[in-house]
Amino acid sequence: MNLTEKTFGHQEQLKILLDSFNNLKFPHSWIFNGNKGIGKYKTLIEFIKNVTKNDFKFNQNIYNLNSEDKPALINDIRAIINQINLTNNVDDKKTFIIIDNSEHLNSNCFNALLKTIEEPPSNTIIIIITHDIRKIPRTIISRCIKLNFKNLIYDEFKKYLNSQDKQINENLIKEFFIISKGCPGL
Repeated sequence: MNLTEKTFGHQEQLKILLDSFNNLKFPHSWIFNGNKGIGKYKTLIEFIKNVTKNDFKFNQNIYNLNSEDKPALINDIRAIINQINLTNNVDDKKTFIIIDNSEHLNSNCFNALLKTIEEPPSNTIIIIITHDIRKIPRTIISRCIKLNFKNLIYDEFKKYLNSQDKQINENLIKEFFIISKGCPGL
């Protein structure tokens, strides 16, 4: 099974990510923008697995910040920046910092992050995931490549639901699609 078979929708975004990674011109800072529940995070994880070749140390090179369960504070941002500055030049492997729900970060967190976005360690890639780009400071937006994600179309939504181990009635799929507006995470 290849990457596009594991990811539902977002084929254009995957192509952009893979092309830039394979051409060795991979930007160090990205903003993934789109509605909550459409698969931005899952798409990113599948991409990382693909480019790291499912290395058994895969999780050692990923730092997740600002989950819904544990909101990031300024000390969390500073700690991760110190960690990557100390350990990131050990080998050629990429280190991914994923900041989910970034619209909930406070201005101190963004200020601490700004210098690292401007001058990241050589193997560090920062991905800021947001559901409302209007809440991200312009200084951050201007230094990142913005990748917009759209809600899934009906066929992608149906394929996703059917991949979840159960065959769902077509009428129920239509109802779920209408209610969620193409956001399977909802």
